[in-house]
Amino acid sequence: MTTPGVIDEIELNELDTCRSVVRLDDEDGIPVALADLADIRMSLYNGTPDQIINSRDNVSVKNAAGGSMAATSGQFTMVFSSADSPIVTGADVPAVPQGERQTHYAKFTATWGSAKQKSWLIRLRVVSLSHTP
Repeated sequence: MTTPGVIDEIELNELDTCRSVVRLDDEDGIPVALADLADIRMSLYNGTPDQIINSRDNVSVKNAAGGSMAATSGQFTMVFSSADSPIVTGADVPAVPQGERQTHYAKFTATWGSAKQKSWLIRLRVVSLSHTP
């Protein structure tokens, strides 16, 4: 199933680390340089934006918090930590049996220039390793 805006999908075990690399281009296909970039912000959530994971709600990841932007190539690398890939539990979240997956989304928004912006999603398919009765 495709979701509009998803440009990368990663499958990983719960509490594992992973990396996503994307190229940030402007509307003309030219890489955005670090010097021109105002910010890159990320929210990480389970299924719906109101279930925030690891307190990552609209946090800056421009060369911070696991994010790294290359100087001129437009390459943006995001390293997700083990705290970013838990199996989310709670009264309003269904249990995830061992071996099954829970889908998380990382939404990124980059801004540069006077009013330029680009948003994208990374889908994280987190495999439960916990035994649930």
